[in-house]
Amino acid sequence: MPADGRIVDGSAHLDESMITGESRPVRRGTGDAVVAGTVATDSGLRVEVTATGDDTALAGIRRLVSDAQNSSSRAQLLADKAAALLFWYALGAGIVTAIAWTLLGDPDQAVVRTITVLVIACPHALGLAIPLVVSIATERAARGGVLIKDRLALEQMRTVDSVLFDKTGTLTRGEPTVTGVATAAGLDGDAVLALAAAAEGDSEHPLARAIVRAASERGLTVPASADFASSPAVGVRATVGNREVAVGGPNLFTGAGVAGLSEADGWRGDGATILHVLVDGAAVGALKLADDIRPSPQRPWPPCRRRASRS
Repeated sequence: MPADGRIVDGSAHLDESMITGESRPVRRGTGDAVVAGTVATDSGLRVEVTATGDDTALAGIRRLVSDAQNSSSRAQLLADKAAALLFWYALGAGIVTAIAWTLLGDPDQAVVRTITVLVIACPHALGLAIPLVVSIATERAARGGVLIKDRLALEQMRTVDSVLFDKTGTLTRGEPTVTGVATAAGLDGDAVLALAAAAEGDSEHPLARAIVRAASERGLTVPASADFASSPAVGVRATVGNREVAVGGPNLFTGAGVAGLSEADGWRGDGATILHVLVDGAAVGALKLADDIRPSPQRPWPPCRRRASRS
């Protein structure tokens, strides 16, 4: 989305993770508001722009970070007071040094020693250290997706010894992954996954990419497909060999008049996304997709101590 606006035509799944932190795409249709920077994953939209430039939500987030960097904390106020006092001490020490060396009859050394004292005793480092640290910390946190609205909150983090996360019961990488495969009609799990990957090969939806990636990680041979078609809120269809393969959610098999696999019923309680695989109108399997909870090899989870569990 290039700017904030309102959908006037079409519907699509939007990746709003940069705003909400939730990795699962959200369905948005006519009349819904959209935010600049979010991404439509499966369809095109016609949007009426309602805010641009500094009026967008993304610009508001930037202002929050900027305000946090410009705000003052207790430590900053204390450092400013100390720096003000140290200035007079440094100035007094410089004057005493100049007078002492002048009385000793060495004016040249008086200038050198006075400048040395002023440079060493000057409190500018104290006045700049805390704002610089806070600015860097705020900027690094923003890059990691953590927005700090007040320096005082950042300063008080040193007193925190427990952190509670409310993130649908778990912390994830925001990357959907195939975590289960149910089969029917005599096919095995690899065959069902290969057919689904063949049908989803031309789709740009995050769930489609997860299916294709899962097939690749298992080293499966994915057959070629043709006549790809995508239906929003339904699924995809493609011709694989001489068979029509369809992959989609509840609207797919409901519209086809077939029943879903019983094995998939237990997955709904886990909050997973369930996609069924149909071949020539018959359900041959189902896929369970959920957020990946594994740590990234580039950014492994730090060691932590478990304090409490959440029921």
